[in-house]
Amino acid sequence: PAALRPLLAAVDAAAPLAWFEQLGLYTRTDEAGRVYPYSNQAADVLALLELHLQRHKVQLRTGCTVSTLRQSKGGYAVQFANPEGDMESLRADAVICAMGGAAGPQFGTDGFGTRFAAACGGQMRPLYPCLTALQCAKPNKSLAGIRAKAAARLLDGDRVLAEEMGEVQFTDYGLSGICIMQLSGLLAPGRRPRAPVVELDLFPELSEMDLTRLLARHAIQTASDTLAGFWTGLLNVKLGYALWEAANMPNNRSVKQMQPLAHIAKHWRFEGLTPCGWRQAQTTGGGLALTEVESTFQFRGCPGLYFVGETLDCAGSCGGFNLHWAFGSGLAAGQDAAKHLCTLQCGAQCQIQHHGAGSGSHTVHKGDAAGDLGQRLCHGVLLTKDVHVAEVAKEGVGEHVQQQAGTRRDDHLDQIPGAVTILIPQLEHLMCHGTAGDADDELEHEG
Repeated sequence: PAALRPLLAAVDAAAPLAWFEQLGLYTRTDEAGRVYPYSNQAADVLALLELHLQRHKVQLRTGCTVSTLRQSKGGYAVQFANPEGDMESLRADAVICAMGGAAGPQFGTDGFGTRFAAACGGQMRPLYPCLTALQCAKPNKSLAGIRAKAAARLLDGDRVLAEEMGEVQFTDYGLSGICIMQLSGLLAPGRRPRAPVVELDLFPELSEMDLTRLLARHAIQTASDTLAGFWTGLLNVKLGYALWEAANMPNNRSVKQMQPLAHIAKHWRFEGLTPCGWRQAQTTGGGLALTEVESTFQFRGCPGLYFVGETLDCAGSCGGFNLHWAFGSGLAAGQDAAKHLCTLQCGAQCQIQHHGAGSGSHTVHKGDAAGDLGQRLCHGVLLTKDVHVAEVAKEGVGEHVQQQAGTRRDDHLDQIPGAVTILIPQLEHLMCHGTAGDADDELEHEG
């Protein structure tokens, strides 16, 4: 879809693999191009992410249930219930909604993300379990647990819609395996074929004629009086029995009778297909329409609000594509949210400077206002009531304050109260205040 192209470009630009490498994740790539942690432990990815959060003093609140999100004072107010059931609220200049979808409810998901996106006014696409196993109208339960290499085709009548190669797993309800899951995505609401059929080719390397000759030669080679003996060296015996029955083969195993068996082995059809439910789905199909977000994953018309990952109407193939989409969209949104906050800081600085020019207040500015505030903070800073805080920087802030206060003709140093030292943990939550007076009042209120 056209709406997907700029989003995929944003994911590529975010470079998730390079970002994880910077965190310390060493990876390996298998023969199919799939990338794994070299340790082969998913827990290592989580551990590095948690370490990154700790390094940047990020507060984590788990076990909370968000109830409402509303615009407030140029940002957003998030109301939620904490693990004890008490209601709390937070205000934020930017909110990134990485809430997942409806797949895998046994792991704690319940479709809240898509319901929340709808509650925010987003246009939604119907949800459906994606990358899941298929139920068949007449499953052969005797084959449950058997696996076989095959080419799996999805047909609409006799028209081939898609073909996947891989291992098919037979179940007591139908078919599973990666190649079957890939085909299941084509059974989405509104795009589902009228008469879907899965056709298995158990000998994809051979033509039907070559397979007929192989089966005839094998019958002579084995010279067995039993069906089990005939299938030895070719297929799982139970699978062979099922093929023999599907081909309506007689007990006579003459060479002339091998063509129907070869045909069934190349065109074994399974009808009455229904995708399995959410518990077996690998990801969520449908969700928030891609046209509802900009190329930065920002929700249209709501600066600073982002939706990413499985909540969006984008489902990729098996093989890590959906994880890549989740990580990449989150990174892209985070990077744009940082730019959004810098823009707000720049705007606030301009307003403060304009206000200071008209009211005689003193502006503190040092360095680039678009820089990362967290990297610029030193262990503390001097603030006085009559000084507006536009930005805090490392070198010379206190000296710069005194220079400004001493060089203005309308300064009354005897009216400037004693400066207070604010350590970083206190400073970080006071930076939303427009003036040092506000910050001073807050500290006085807190004792």
